[in-house]
Amino acid sequence: MFMSTPVWQRSRVWHREEDRDFARKIGFKLPILKQIALVELDAIMVPDWARKKAIKGLTITNSSVWLRRIAANFLCRLDREAGGTPRLTVTDYRRCNNCKRVLLGPDAQARFELDRKYEGQRITCGPDCAELQKSRRKRKVA
Repeated sequence: MFMSTPVWQRSRVWHREEDRDFARKIGFKLPILKQIALVELDAIMVPDWARKKAIKGLTITNSSVWLRRIAANFLCRLDREAGGTPRLTVTDYRRCNNCKRVLLGPDAQARFELDRKYEGQRITCGPDCAELQKSRRKRKVA
C-alpha cells in the first residue's frame, strides 16, 4: 500500500485484513470465485496437456475444452499461430461445497455469495443436492 493513501483508507484496509486473519484462525475458509473459459478450436485438435488440465465434470470434445484462464489463453494463441480463429467464452466457476457439483455463471455467483456467509455453506445448491451428497458419502465408505 502506498504511503500517499489517506490514513482513513489505510485503517479500513488494515481492519479488513485483520478480519480475514481472524476468520482463517477459527477455521472459516474464505471463498474464491474462479473464472474458466470454454475454448473452441479451429485449426488444431485439443492437445493431451489440455485434456489433463481440463475442468473435471465438464465436457471435452476434439475441438473444445473447458480450462482455467491462463491455459485457455495459451491454447487460443497456439490455435491462432496454426492459422485458426478460436472462440473463447469466459464464465464464473464454483463447486458446491455439499455435493461438489459444477456451477457456472449466475449459479456460481449465487453460491459464492452464500459461501461468504458462515451459515451459507450448509445451504444446498438445488433440489437433489442432498441426495448427491449422500451418494458421495456411500461411495467413499464402499
